[in-house]
Amino acid sequence: MDWLKPELEQATPTPEHLEKMWQSLEIVVEPFAAGAGQAYMEAICTTHVNGGAVMGQFLVKGDQTLQWYASRQSLEEINFFDQFVCTQTIIAALPALKIQKPLRAELQVEFKRNNAFTLDGDLGFTLFQGGAYEQFKGTAAEAKQLGKNLCDQMFSDRLDEISVYKTNLAWAEWFADVAWDITWFIVDRRHCRVWLICLTDTD
Repeated sequence: MDWLKPELEQATPTPEHLEKMWQSLEIVVEPFAAGAGQAYMEAICTTHVNGGAVMGQFLVKGDQTLQWYASRQSLEEINFFDQFVCTQTIIAALPALKIQKPLRAELQVEFKRNNAFTLDGDLGFTLFQGGAYEQFKGTAAEAKQLGKNLCDQMFSDRLDEISVYKTNLAWAEWFADVAWDITWFIVDRRHCRVWLICLTDTD
């Protein structure tokens, strides 16, 4: 079951459906292949020297309720991110983030919809802009290329099948809660896959 096309005849899920969805949700940790991901992570860690970067790749196996929201690109309507990162699978897979379960009210995350067509540029710009003390040693074009390579590795040219969400809120203890906090939440609606890319730094 993919998340590409809404099933128009399916009724809007009820709270009971949502409860069942979370009870049955299965999240599988996948290794992120070496290459573009590793290159971007290494580069960002040379600029965000008092923080760093955390990345995770996950396969999500859910029911028709999840398909209803994901296919409509409406995951924010069910606070999917807050629930997702507080699952035991994510907490165990990304221990560096020091995720507290449940998220405190002041740390509950509001993601803004972004665009897969410009994600490579956003990643590249963030790298080129640098952290609190260090700047990227290469050119703007090189930073942009590293961002593009990462996107190519994640989803190639399937831009219309990808949903991107972003926040600058410090939703876990790992974040420094200053200007360099970024989380990208990237959803592959064809393969039911999610990536988390988290950055932080401090002065």
